[in-house]
This record gives sequence, structure tokens and C-alpha cells, in this order.
Amino acid sequence: MKKFLFSSLFAFSFILNAQTNQPRICGTPVLPQQYETWVQQLATSNPGKYGGGSTQSVFYIPVIVHVIHNNEPLNSNTATSGGNLSALQVQDQINILNKDYNGINADTNLIPAVFKPLLGKFKVNFCLAVVNQTGGILAEPGIDRINRSTMGWTAPPYSQTYIDATIKPASIWNTSKYLNIWVSGLSGGLLGYATFPSPGTSGLAGLTGSFGSTTSDGVVILNTSFGSIGTAATGQYNKGRTATHEIGHWMGLRHIWGDGTCATDYCNDTPPAQTANYNCPTFPYHVGTCSGNTTGEMTMNYMDYTNDACMYMFTADQKNRAQLILTNSPMRAALITSTVCNLPTVGNDVGLSFVSQPTYSQTLLCNNTINPVVSITNFGSTTLNSVLLTYNVDGLNTQTQTWTGTAAPNTTFNYTLNTINNLGFGAHVFSVNVSSPNGGADNNLSNNNNTQNFTIINNMILTAFSATTCVGTPVQLSASGATSYSWSNGSNAQSISVSPALTTVYTVTGTTGACVVPKTLTVTVVTTPTITVNKTSVCEGVPTTITAAGATNYTWDDGETTASIVVTLFSTGSFTVNGSSGIGCSATTSFTIAVNPNPALSMSASNVGCASCTNATVTTYPSGGTQPYTYAWTPGGATTAAAPNVGIGCYTVTVSDSKGCKAIDSVCVRFDTGLLNYYSNKLEVTVTPNPNQGQFDLNFSNEGLKSIEISDVSGRLIERHQTSSNLMHFDFSASAAGLYYINIRSDKGYSHIKMLKE
Repeated sequence: MKKFLFSSLFAFSFILNAQTNQPRICGTPVLPQQYETWVQQLATSNPGKYGGGSTQSVFYIPVIVHVIHNNEPLNSNTATSGGNLSALQVQDQINILNKDYNGINADTNLIPAVFKPLLGKFKVNFCLAVVNQTGGILAEPGIDRINRSTMGWTAPPYSQTYIDATIKPASIWNTSKYLNIWVSGLSGGLLGYATFPSPGTSGLAGLTGSFGSTTSDGVVILNTSFGSIGTAATGQYNKGRTATHEIGHWMGLRHIWGDGTCATDYCNDTPPAQTANYNCPTFPYHVGTCSGNTTGEMTMNYMDYTNDACMYMFTADQKNRAQLILTNSPMRAALITSTVCNLPTVGNDVGLSFVSQPTYSQTLLCNNTINPVVSITNFGSTTLNSVLLTYNVDGLNTQTQTWTGTAAPNTTFNYTLNTINNLGFGAHVFSVNVSSPNGGADNNLSNNNNTQNFTIINNMILTAFSATTCVGTPVQLSASGATSYSWSNGSNAQSISVSPALTTVYTVTGTTGACVVPKTLTVTVVTTPTITVNKTSVCEGVPTTITAAGATNYTWDDGETTASIVVTLFSTGSFTVNGSSGIGCSATTSFTIAVNPNPALSMSASNVGCASCTNATVTTYPSGGTQPYTYAWTPGGATTAAAPNVGIGCYTVTVSDSKGCKAIDSVCVRFDTGLLNYYSNKLEVTVTPNPNQGQFDLNFSNEGLKSIEISDVSGRLIERHQTSSNLMHFDFSASAAGLYYINIRSDKGYSHIKMLKE
């Protein structure tokens, strides 16, 4: 049914009155998600499903109907109004429930062909209680008529809040013996609601509030939608399906759309539904609206919102889910052993309440035996002292066993039968019959038989994991999932410790009952890493990268954690590095790095005879290092000790010795223009730059008065100066290009210098 997202789990939506032609909206609260954790724990053999068997215990559920009226006379069998419903209308609703829950309702012929194989038959029988809470006989089976005025209650119609807070606590009967149904006028369009089965002491957080308690458990139904006759004879909800729907919730069923858009109701055979469906949709309806729906939605399911006339089936998974919950919810499990539907004066009447072991649709892993346990009830009025039990599996090898003891009237006890052995893998049916109470005839044979389906499968899961270890390091191997183990090394322990020198394959065989499963696992042995380095010597004073290899991770003695380090040595150095593999296998190595001396260089160069000449030679004279040497000149690319036939310019040579140590130096080749400085009598003078385009500086090595004359090549005097400075500047920018002569005299001596203006 449709989930409305209010601010609380306990917010309710209401079913509108059947006479208003309004959509059906259920008032049962939405189940918390934790509830499904509990339910799926019950189906341990296949979580999320509830088994596929068609045979299970038969449940008898006693009903007490609290008919709440407004101080009214009893309705006649044909009355269409009035709150004091007739016993015939109450019985009519019980008849409807028994047909709907057992799949014998006449309108099952309307089920679409694709859904017919999914029809679920609950094997649940609803009966009107004949014994009241004090052990007396009810005047009207299953009916508790309550005049609201004598209770001091307000006049109907009632809200849900008023019913839960006032009416239920004051009128509820023992929930372990009766399914309580309250029928009355309801306000706000409310059609009905139910409480879900309590999970009891499941230990799961959050499971409070939505579930029935000893003061609230049961179902509430509008009195004009209860049954199909009398006050419920007309309208959309006139076939008693409101009670069918709400009791479905009371058994733990959810709406088929999972209370969300295309959500799950945890029953695999109800196709995914987008949301609630109303009125009477035509099949197929909403094919493919939800992912995985290839048939159309199951709008005729009792847990949808369609009209009474258009809902007429449960599914097998809904039945299986209800069976699990009925036998595991403490309040429900107690109720199905109730005897209040039996008259206390029937004499000898023994019956089977249900089969406790094997549990419903139980899957037994690798076990070829069962230990049946049945729940026996003394439904009679005499003390029970003996019972004959007849039982078998799949109708074969029938055994008999006699219980003796003492069981008072209306009491239930469990009895363990003899072990049944040598069962094969596959599906089985355990059948049991009780008879001969106190050695005599049984006055009621309807409750003498019961069956339970179970399955034995060969799907033992043996778990054992491979391992990786270092040479010489032991490793633990363990297996799980079996009851006994056998290892290829001869051990029968569940865990073994091994220290193989090489990668080795082991086998463990697990055994549980009839199941034997082998599993192989490999112990991969990782050798200790061998650490190497790429250098045994370096050149003196040259930064060099030392790289370790052979491992995954490294730690050097100086704390570095990279594979490579950079060192600069002037003398032999000692180093230690630890290397480890990815799983922690490690080794440490120590080594020394020798230092090779670098070669030394001296160089010479001859001058060219003209500006464009290439008749000079540059030569290097290496020494030291470790011969032989190799040479690399730039420019020119010469590879010998001397580079001949070079012109004006500077030349660089790299000399490498046999250890790879290097020396680098340069030398320049010039053209002698004749403009060389001439020195005499310690009068040292230079002209710079010379030649140039007109800006010249005379630099004197000493102070004192000096006389300077400048003349051209013809001897004509151009300039004359005197100075005591160490520096004198001449601007010849305006003079003609050519050679000029500078004569300098002082008391220190004289100089004669050529100066070239370009």
C-alpha cells in the first residue's frame, strides 16, 4: 500500500469510507527498515527469500471481534445500518478470511494466467473463539459486544488516536490467545489499520512503536466494510477484503510497491510496482514502468489499494513470509497454540499445533539426518497421558513412537522424535500424525496431521586463503566452513603453520556430514632482495648520483628513503642501505665508494698571420687522472690533443680520463696587428681599446708630468698635451681612419706607441 512520507514513522493515512467512492488508503504504519533485518535473519538458508515449498504447518488463529455500538439494539441479519452487527455478518467475515487466505475464494478464476502459478495458500484457519478469558463459554462465538455508553466512551465515530489510547487498553483480550478485531464507526474516512508482529527480543535498534503490544495488538475495521452482508453489502469495499488486507499487515506483509516508488515488499514473486493502484485497473497494467517488471503490476493482490471486487490473491512468497513471522514473532507464536476455539468438554482430543524441527522450508547444509520436534496440544477436556505418533520423510520408512506423560487440558508441549538418518540431497517433506489419545479414539481428527518441508543441499562453502611470505618466515594457513579438515601435509587441524623454502601448493579437504570439499591454496615465497648499487667510484669533488636496485623500498644510513642519493666526495666514502620488498622481506648491504683524481690541463695557442688566416694551432697538455685521455674540442669537433689549422677565436677542450673524470679549459687565437705596446725605462703606457673607431684611453703606470705628441703617418703633428694624471682620453671620432703615432716623454723615460683608428 502507498507510503506517505510524513515526519514520523507513526504518521498514519486513512482509508476513506466505502460509500464515498474515494481511493483506498491504508492506516497501518510503515515498517522501519530494521524490521527486514530481523525477518531475513529468520530465512538463514536464503536471505531475502522465504523458501519455495508448498507444504508447511497449518495454523489455527482464534478471533475475538469487539463489536462497539452506540447503545443500539442488535442488528437484524438484513440490517444495512447500525453499529451492533449481527453474528451472521461477523461469521461472514470469518468465512471470507478463510477462503482468501487459503486460496479457495471463488474469484481466483480471475487471476491472469501469468500469475496463476504464484497463488499463495497460507494454510491459516481463522476460527471464532468459543471460550472467554475466564474459561467460560461465549454466548456468541467470537463476539464481544461493547456498549460504549456503559464504558464511558464518547459516541462514535472514533479517531485512531482515541481507539489506541482509550478503547484498546480497556477492551483488549489476551493477545497470546486471541486475534483482537475492533469493529466500529470510524472518523476522518478511516477504513482500517493493524499492528505489525513484534520481533520480540531481536536486539535490533529502532524496532519500537509500530508493533503490537499486550494493550494494542490487533486490527481495527470500519463497521460498514466488515464482511460482505448487512452494513457492508454495498460500495467499493463490500467483499470483506479490508480485513483480509489489514490482517496481512498483522502477519507482517508489506504493500506490494514496498512503500516507495518501485520499492520492494521483500517478496520476490510480486512484480515491482510504481505505487498504489486504485479502483479496478485492466490487466496488463504498467508493464515496464518499474525496472524488472515484464508482466504488468499485480493489482489484484490483497496488499494493493484496488477495490474489493478487484483484489483476489496472495502469492507464495507472501505466504512464506507470513509463515516465518507467525512462527518467530513471540506474540504470534503463542497465539497459534491457543485452544480457545475448542470446547472444553470434548474428552480426548489430541492435535498437532505445528512442527518445530525442521523449521519451515529449512535448508540443511550437508546433513543427512534430521531430529524432528513437534508441538502437541491437548485440545480435550481430559488429562492426556499417552499419544501414538506416526511419522516419515517423503512417505518412506514410516516410524511409530509413543509419548507418555501428563498434559492437562488446553496445554501444549514439545516432543522430540527419533533421529531420521540416511537422507539424500534435495527437497523433502516430513509428515507426522498423532492418534490414540490415552489409548482410545480421538474425538476431533481435523488437527491430527501436520507436515513440514525442508531441503538438504550439498553446498558447503570451504574457505581457505592463499598467502605470501618471506624466505624463512612461517605463515599460518586456516580453513573454515567444515566440521573436520585434512591437509596435504598430514595435519588434521583447522590451522597449520608452514615455512616453505620455495613457492608451494597445499590442499585442504573439508568434511561436513555427507559433504566433502577440497580446496587448494598457494604459499608464494618471496626471496630476500639482493641490493646492488650502480657506482663503485666517483670523480673527486663531482656531485654523483648513487642508485640502489633489487628492492621496492630503501632506507639509507643518512635517513634518505629514495632509491637514489647524490654524493660529492673528496676521499673514499662508506655507505649502508636497507632494501625491502612490498611484503616486508628486507636485506641490508654496506659498500664503499672510491675517489678518482681529476686530470689537470695546461694549454697553448699560436697566432694567425692575418685576420682571415687559419694557420694557428691550439694544444692541450693534460696530466694526472688515469690515462688514456680522450679529447673533445669546441668549436670544430677535434678529438686530438692539438687542434691545428684554426683561425681567430677562443677554443674549449674537455679532457676525459679512463675513469670518466674530466677537466675543461679554454685558449684564444689572435692576429698580431703590430699595435703592440712598447715600454722603456719603466715608463709603461697602454692604449685601449686599440684599434677602435675613435675613443682611446692612455693609461700610465706612474704619475708625474708627461709630454704627449700625436702625429700621423706622414709625421705631421696632430695634437700636443701635458698631463700629470694616470689616465688621459682622446676622441678621434672626427679624424680620418688610419695609423697614428703617440710619443710620450717624462722624467721616468719615454714610450712610442702605434694607435689605429678604424
